[in-house]
Amino acid sequence: MKSCQRRRFLRFAVAMSLTFCFSVGVSAVATAGKENPFGTFEPGEIVTILGTPYNEFYIQTIPEFEKKTGLRINLVTMKDWEIVAQMGMVLAAGSIAYDVVYTWISETADLAETYFEDLTDTPLWTEANVRNTPKPSLDCVSWKGRIYGVPRNLSIRILMYNKELFSEYGIPGAPATIAEYISFAQKLTRDRTGDGRTDLWGVSCTWDAGNIVQDFMCRLLQHGGKEWDEYGNPLFNQEVGINALQDMVDAIHKYKFLHPNTPSMSEFAAENLYYQRNAAMLRAWVHQCSRADDPEKSIVVGENAWTIFPGVSPGISGSVNGCEGYSLLKTSPHKAAVYEWFKFISTYEFQKRHVLETGWLPTRHDVLKDPEVLRSIGFADTVVIQSEYPVGGFFGPHPAEVEEIGSSYLQLAVRQKIGVKEALDAMVKDIKEMMEKKK
Repeated sequence: MKSCQRRRFLRFAVAMSLTFCFSVGVSAVATAGKENPFGTFEPGEIVTILGTPYNEFYIQTIPEFEKKTGLRINLVTMKDWEIVAQMGMVLAAGSIAYDVVYTWISETADLAETYFEDLTDTPLWTEANVRNTPKPSLDCVSWKGRIYGVPRNLSIRILMYNKELFSEYGIPGAPATIAEYISFAQKLTRDRTGDGRTDLWGVSCTWDAGNIVQDFMCRLLQHGGKEWDEYGNPLFNQEVGINALQDMVDAIHKYKFLHPNTPSMSEFAAENLYYQRNAAMLRAWVHQCSRADDPEKSIVVGENAWTIFPGVSPGISGSVNGCEGYSLLKTSPHKAAVYEWFKFISTYEFQKRHVLETGWLPTRHDVLKDPEVLRSIGFADTVVIQSEYPVGGFFGPHPAEVEEIGSSYLQLAVRQKIGVKEALDAMVKDIKEMMEKKK
């Protein structure tokens, strides 16, 4: 969900800071007990967290944690791009200004080995806890088989649809294959007022900035493809990738069930098209599913249903990762205190309250399967099923550059400025050249 601009800025900030200063690595202190591998902490010790202001529940529960542990939390909130700028300076300088940083899957891939504390072998990540964590959430804070933090949520894309519109236009249920998805979308695209202009679109989605790369990766998996080979080489221009991108082009120009402004449409505009009953399906992040049943944001409350993304044949599906998490910096002088907060936010009780009070999905399978959660969050079971299929993301090397290169060529293709195969061949060529230069 995050733009390549943010990650480019982070890379630039780190590089510029390294020109003037050097990174100081601080290793973990000796284990002093089974419960906290970083030893003990002092009452009143202050943990400083660099995060966003959007994690309302995490902010609201800080007093509970402080009362329980005697520790104090200093939460510094910034907008995404401000966090990137701050991280660039702090990480490169080895500063101890922050103990914990808010992270995403691409940031973990870029930064974990150098700057984040490896928590793989701590009691937080027993084999049982790893199995109990949805893979997309775990992937958010993992790199090369090691775990560098704790996830904050489970956020992937699923297909949301308006069951009332489906029924009105004679569609019996969710599409089971890509062919059905295309057929249903065409049938749902309508001029309801008779003025010669389409006012109901079969599908809504967003392709602005890096979103187009994420949607392409999702569709690649829906076609049964892979993003990378075992050596980290891109596979985007194989036959399945060509078919996936051709589907995107055809949705606008051949079948015409996507709004023509989709290539530049923001996430807000795309979801609003669905919330105002002007689109019958939305390729939705889970937080968009929650908002669809919020009467302050949507007029389709109670009309929504959810399903996994249909594949090229039954049994094939795929999605894309938008999870977020928190990582402990190697330079932190308060590792034991941070570890206590990580334990606090990872409990069953905390994660259940989080999902029931906010609609954001939890990072534990046992909470996702809780009967109260399933009754409260109608799409939770769909997310559980979708998570069992491949979930793509920026797992390969140099994710910021991959997103930037990919966005430019995919945009040219969906706007029909160049052909599909030409776009993907050029995209793979430029990614390989970029990777070679960075060796």
